[in-house]
Amino acid sequence: MQLLPVVTRYYRVNYSRQELVKKLTEITFLSDKNFNADKSKTYTFYGDISSADFYLENIQNQPQTPTILDGRILGVEEDIFIKITHRLWERTTTPVLFLVTILLTAAVFLHTWFNQYLWYASINHEPGYLTKQYSDKLYPENPLAFAVALAIGIMIYLYNNKIKYFREKLQCSKAYLEDTLQAKQVNKSDLPLVFR
Repeated sequence: MQLLPVVTRYYRVNYSRQELVKKLTEITFLSDKNFNADKSKTYTFYGDISSADFYLENIQNQPQTPTILDGRILGVEEDIFIKITHRLWERTTTPVLFLVTILLTAAVFLHTWFNQYLWYASINHEPGYLTKQYSDKLYPENPLAFAVALAIGIMIYLYNNKIKYFREKLQCSKAYLEDTLQAKQVNKSDLPLVFR
């Protein structure tokens, strides 16, 4: 099961580094202040491209790739590999914090559920004496537990939708990159040892 919306893939192209940079530049609205955009073209990405790496954010209304493509260009001459990390969010800390929040909220819910009890003043002559009575119900009686359970359900639903969206875009991304860059996806083991 995939928990984080981050996947690294490797592609191979059969042309030079300069040609790859040129192909990427044709579909990218560059963040360089000297960049002159062609008004008649539709750009797929916004970002930075150099001869060693690139950072692209998808700007299409109906994107064909995940939101962020963070890549490195590896190899020499006509033997070029691309290492692309597909991300849904810019930083990996965003989904990690989301998962930690779900886990902490679940811990609060379980603590509230397993330790449900009613405090009440017993019929005791000593003032301020309190006793603890445990509930025999299987469902949580505390309203806080219901609120926390609802929050957990909403967070899991939202996170699951994000992961589903990411998986769909990963499938489209392979076809889009192979078609646009004339690239072929390869395994990490197919790379020369120096690039692994």
